[in-house]
Amino acid sequence: MFYITDYIREDLIIANLRAKNRNDAIMELIDKLYRVNPSAAGSVKKEEAFNRVIERENSQSTGVGDCLAVPHARIEGWGACTVVIAASSEGINFDSIDQKPVSLVALIISSENEPYLILQIMAALIRAIKDSKILKVLKRGIKAREIYNSFKSQNSTKLILARDIMRPVKIFAKMNDNV
Repeated sequence: MFYITDYIREDLIIANLRAKNRNDAIMELIDKLYRVNPSAAGSVKKEEAFNRVIERENSQSTGVGDCLAVPHARIEGWGACTVVIAASSEGINFDSIDQKPVSLVALIISSENEPYLILQIMAALIRAIKDSKILKVLKRGIKAREIYNSFKSQNSTKLILARDIMRPVKIFAKMNDNV
């Protein structure tokens, strides 16, 4: 069975994200990961992790809407799949599909050997956000424990469907396009 709290740790939650932009937010989450759980990174240096997440973010925004962004990367040599969550009371521009600022950022990094785990975690996070009061909790000053408990109350074994994590296509190929 898949439980989102198997991948979320209270000590890897930032209740009051200081960052004001996407790149600073991602760096703040990566800094937290390397301070609290450096063994999860395996042999990967902090700068490499940041560059891989930004590279992925530049290819397509991970602002999935509903005030949630899920920057992520699969990195060769990474240790244990890790999730770091941060709440922003002011909101951060992540170029989300709904064009709204992001209040909750969930960084996910895994090894290249776990290609579907990130998708499962993303789907569980999206479902938890849609099915809970987490965003309402974020609006008032909160603590990491409250965020963790909000996710814990949403532990679910529901089947994860592709529609839970799909984004609309923004670019269409035409017959005359070069590949």
